[in-house]
Amino acid sequence: MATGKSSGAPRSASRTATAAANAPADQSSESAGADASTPRAGARGSTLAVDLHVHSRHSTRPSQWILQKLGCAESYTDPKALYDIARRRGMDLVTITDHNTLAGSLEIAHLDNTFVSEEITAYFPEDRCKIHVLAWDLTETHHADITRLRENIYDLVDYLTVSGIPHACAHAMYSLNERLTLDHMERLLLLFRVFELNGSRDDFQNGILRAIVQGLTPADMDAMADRQDMAPRMERAWVKHLMAGSDDHSSLNIARSHTIIEGVSGVGHGRVRDALRGVMEGRGTPQGSAATPVTMAHNLYSIAYQFYKQRFGLARHVNRDTVLRFADRVLTGAPEPEGGLLTRLHGLIGYRRPRLSFSATTPRTVQDHLQTEAAEIIRRDPELRGLLDGPAADITGERTEQAWMRFADQASEKVLRTFADTLLDNAMGADLFSVFNVVGSAGSLYAILAPYFVGYTLFTKDRAFARACRDHFLPHEAEAALGPLGQAGAASGSRPHVPLSMDTDEWHASGRLNVGHFTDTFYDVNGVARTLQMQLDIARRNDKRLQVITCAPDGVADPELADRSDVFTFSPIGSFAMPEYPGLALYYPPVLKMLDHCYRQGFTHLHSATPGPVGLVALAAARILRLPIHATYHTAFPQYVMMLTEDAGLEEAMWRYMIWYYNQMDRVYVPSHATGDELAERGIARERIAFYPRGIDTETFTPARRNGFFSRYDGNTVTLPRTFLNSEEARAAGPGRAATRDAAQPVRFLYVGRLSREKNLHVLADAYRLVAARAPHLRLVLVGDGPARAELEETLRGLPVTFTGYLTGDDLANAYASSDIFVFPSGTDTFGNVVLEAQASGLPVVVTDKGGPQENLLPGRTGTIVPEGDATAMAQAMLDMAADPARLDAMRADARAYAESRSFEAAFLQQWAMYRDRDAA
Repeated sequence: MATGKSSGAPRSASRTATAAANAPADQSSESAGADASTPRAGARGSTLAVDLHVHSRHSTRPSQWILQKLGCAESYTDPKALYDIARRRGMDLVTITDHNTLAGSLEIAHLDNTFVSEEITAYFPEDRCKIHVLAWDLTETHHADITRLRENIYDLVDYLTVSGIPHACAHAMYSLNERLTLDHMERLLLLFRVFELNGSRDDFQNGILRAIVQGLTPADMDAMADRQDMAPRMERAWVKHLMAGSDDHSSLNIARSHTIIEGVSGVGHGRVRDALRGVMEGRGTPQGSAATPVTMAHNLYSIAYQFYKQRFGLARHVNRDTVLRFADRVLTGAPEPEGGLLTRLHGLIGYRRPRLSFSATTPRTVQDHLQTEAAEIIRRDPELRGLLDGPAADITGERTEQAWMRFADQASEKVLRTFADTLLDNAMGADLFSVFNVVGSAGSLYAILAPYFVGYTLFTKDRAFARACRDHFLPHEAEAALGPLGQAGAASGSRPHVPLSMDTDEWHASGRLNVGHFTDTFYDVNGVARTLQMQLDIARRNDKRLQVITCAPDGVADPELADRSDVFTFSPIGSFAMPEYPGLALYYPPVLKMLDHCYRQGFTHLHSATPGPVGLVALAAARILRLPIHATYHTAFPQYVMMLTEDAGLEEAMWRYMIWYYNQMDRVYVPSHATGDELAERGIARERIAFYPRGIDTETFTPARRNGFFSRYDGNTVTLPRTFLNSEEARAAGPGRAATRDAAQPVRFLYVGRLSREKNLHVLADAYRLVAARAPHLRLVLVGDGPARAELEETLRGLPVTFTGYLTGDDLANAYASSDIFVFPSGTDTFGNVVLEAQASGLPVVVTDKGGPQENLLPGRTGTIVPEGDATAMAQAMLDMAADPARLDAMRADARAYAESRSFEAAFLQQWAMYRDRDAA
């Protein structure tokens, strides 16, 4: 018997003949979804259906860590129950392929239409890479030989071939022990005639495998044989065949994927042998639907449930408990007759464990909340209630997996909402002991969703290797959509196109970036939100795939923005109002829905614009989906917390959180060098910090919009020159139009931003009172709104001050251009987008020596920098500019020229390239 990959006949010698030698190639067009309930007449015999890969309770060693942690077996399906389910679901033949044992199939061998099989764990001897091989219609003597030979896959395949044992390579692209490489894939193609489209893998992976095996040519096989120094184990080695099996471990998906075999003849066991001969000869057609991460999670829940059911004897409780009866219906393929399992649903996430309370006033743990809410969720949801009340025979695996996700999603959202409310209430009240209790209980919340996290992680890993295989074996193929189980046609005599499971995967295929940008503040009126909205427009113009993911209720989301195809807004599961910030709330995002969205969109990179709840989901999704994540430090939250609460302890706690959060990022973009230095000094790794340029939309913000906009507020009746009221007219006028002001108009100082304490507006108010005392004709305009407005109105009562409220679009751009000097007293802004908008509109600026705005002007030419908090210095700077019309006009022209050198589009494209730069690093 051969002992290595080069064993057997040399490449130039005759290959070993097998029962499948000279078999016809797979047809390019295959039937879809034929009913397999009974044998059907074929061209020269019957058509049979069989699930060729399925497990019973004799598969005992789980590969998933979550099942290992619980101490579960890999499957709890009884062999006789498996047989009954398969027959009920239309399988004409039934077998069981437990790992390295015949025990399961021997238990049903006395039943009609069965045969004995196993799934063999084999190894490449050179590096112990693990491979699974399906072998059918075995005897116990075969099994003994297989057990002896399976440590060397070359010897094993030679034995199966010479012995005429039907066999196939199972889930060839699934790395069982993290050692599978492209070299191994080439050797598998040289070793096996038949490959499985596995029902527990997704369409993307199965489709690529199909395209590879159906597109092989004699030249391909010769090249692989040369590279691997290995002779193919069959004649006409480029001819491959496909079969399908469910790979079910839970009983939920038995026969969901299976093989239809045409032209089967014979009676008794002869019919079985002819059916398996048909598989080896290419008369088999894969049928059914492949899996998703949701399918895998459903199976993990099911196996854990069946483990607890068996361990604690819970079947007797099913009829007496709504939640247990529901769990029994959706988590087993053979539910108890009108009865139940599991004593309490919380047994799945912490059975009989000690309980922690959130606080003295809220003696509730995650388990308590689940127990309380679960029955109510089922009662209120018609779909879930229908599964509980309807006939068990009508319940399918695909229906129950969606139902369980729906249930788990609702249950976790209820718990998360209560958890977040309690955590934030305690944090705002500085009740740190209660905070620790709440955080400690969060582990149970993770346990609720852990099977989904496992599913998404593994499927993402599988996709990465599948893409590598596609790039290696099919580098020049065009993308095409997948059908069920990766089905894709090809013109006769041509290599099929590479199939893709969704259009977003085209971006992976072409190596193009596909960025999901997460933000808590997309619909707010602030610089972060406006910047993101502009980035979307530029991304679309430049054919860049960028999508904003945010969370907001219907009443907050701007319908015009929400309807964009590149914006995805999730409804929050709850919210927390900021007591110091009326009108501002933190929205709790739906974690599982966002995770599923990221997976389906096929993002290559994630980006976090904010470190709030949505930003935390971005971080979690990046970890689960193994994606790079970048972040932008837009806002100095610790300083804001200090200004809002005057609590140094809370400021320090916020700094600790910010340092932790941004140290999780692959790269942190800062809009100013001062901000980068501050973050590095605080403890964020300097190698993660990158300065990135910020730009401005000089077409929207332009002096050409100067049009006496404020006459609507102050009753100005001066006749004005031709005005420009919209974007098109302003662009047509050119950037130089109205670059100088009309001396007949009063000088207006402008502030744009939120009216709140952290913006140092009390300093601006004090400065303007000093200005007005010396030059009462100078006016002040405050554009924006916020909690400080009432106080400012009172402080500035009797002075020529205009409060416009929020302005957007053309009104905002016209307001800038119709003003004269921009004043920005904030010392906490990391960038100050409004400072560039003002200069683009032809306004010189007055800013402070703290934060990012000071880096966005030319001192003395386009603006002045004054000490933060110094109202006297600010007033003097304002008066100096207003008192010298010639200097003011020169500064206006310089401001516009400076802004034109800061193109927003160029800055965006430069940042886009930085994603790739980080990947290369």
